[in-house]
Amino acid sequence: GLILTIMAASSLGLSTFLVINMMNALMVQQIPQIGIMKIVGGFRSQIITLYLSGAAVYGVLALLLAVPIGALAGGALSQWMLKFLNILPSDFEVVPSTLVVQVLTGLLTPLLAALVPVLQGGAIPPARAAAAEQRPWTLAAVGISHGKGMGMTERN
Repeated sequence: GLILTIMAASSLGLSTFLVINMMNALMVQQIPQIGIMKIVGGFRSQIITLYLSGAAVYGVLALLLAVPIGALAGGALSQWMLKFLNILPSDFEVVPSTLVVQVLTGLLTPLLAALVPVLQGGAIPPARAAAAEQRPWTLAAVGISHGKGMGMTERN
C-alpha cells in the first residue's frame, strides 16, 4: 500500500508540473492574443474564464481516457499477479469511493495547476501585450548579440 501511495503521489505531482508548464507556455505564446482581447474590450475575468475552461476540457478528456483504461489495466494486472501467486482472484469491481476520488482529482488538478499561469496571463496590461506582437522573438530582441552584426538567428 505504501509504495503504491508514493507512486500515485509522485504521478500526481509530475502531472501537475506538466499542466503548469503547458499553461505557462500557452500563456506566453498567446500574449499578443490576450492583448488584442483586452484592447477590443475583453475583461480580465473573461480571459481567465476562457483559459481555465480550456484547462477543464483537458481535464475532462484526460479523465475520460484514464479512468476506463486504468480500471481495466489495474484489474488485469491484479488478476495476473494473483494467479501468479496461486491465489484465486475475485471478480472485477469498481469501488465507488475510488471512482469519486479519481474524478475529483482529475477535474480539480488541472484547474488548480493552471490557476497561477492563467492569473498571471490575465493580468498582462494591454500595452505590454500589444508591444509583444510588434517585437519579434529573436536573440537580439532579448539582448543577446555576438557583436559582429546580425547573424542568421537574429534577423527579422
